[in-house]
Amino acid sequence: MDSAYYRQMYELEDGHWWFVSRRELASRLLVNALGAQTTPHILDLGCGTGGILDTLARIGPTTGVDVEGLALDFCRERGHTNVVEASAVRLPFPAESFDAVVALDVFEHIEDDQMAMNEAFRVLRPGGVGVVTVPAYAWLWSQHDVALHHHRRYSQSMLLNRLETAGFIVRHHTYTVSSILPVAWFIRRILGPLRGSGKPISDIHHTPSWLNSLLIALLHCENQCAACCRIPFGVTVVAVVEKPL
Repeated sequence: MDSAYYRQMYELEDGHWWFVSRRELASRLLVNALGAQTTPHILDLGCGTGGILDTLARIGPTTGVDVEGLALDFCRERGHTNVVEASAVRLPFPAESFDAVVALDVFEHIEDDQMAMNEAFRVLRPGGVGVVTVPAYAWLWSQHDVALHHHRRYSQSMLLNRLETAGFIVRHHTYTVSSILPVAWFIRRILGPLRGSGKPISDIHHTPSWLNSLLIALLHCENQCAACCRIPFGVTVVAVVEKPL
């Protein structure tokens, strides 16, 4: 992504509804998947500016990896020093190094996403678990995706097929961020073309506090459903996976 978006992410992700709700769901799913396991070593694959590292660190020791050095500088500003600059398709870790892998909106940025999933599988120990989120539906493709350098958006079956090809067992999958799907469609498919041919911009930006609080509360309720049930549609695809013993 462009450097300006890393600064924007760093400034927004502690309180913005999108990042808050995504962290909440990912941590809930991860804790459920880990069960009684204590102090698991967690890899945050594509850690970005480190917004979820604080949350993951409360679960167990955490290592962050990202291909962008600027993103890791922001992680260090948060106080996270166990971060590594590397590509997700060539992770600099021995096989079976981690108890859990978290990849939140990462694989869409990688041209060879299958290789990245293979690498995530390689560094996970047998019996280890993972939580993955990716943007849903090719028909939601917009200038937002162009601005953030996405290569694709996923259907649920597309994501699950690639995870299973890597060797994972899919333990849970669902769509989520479902309640705003009609709004997302309207913004991206109707309003988007009206913006003209200027520089592509992301849809994630400052939200009025009243609306931000409302969306956090709405998605909190949705996350409770997504953690245990399968929602048939949404802006995001989520999967919980396990490496076979």
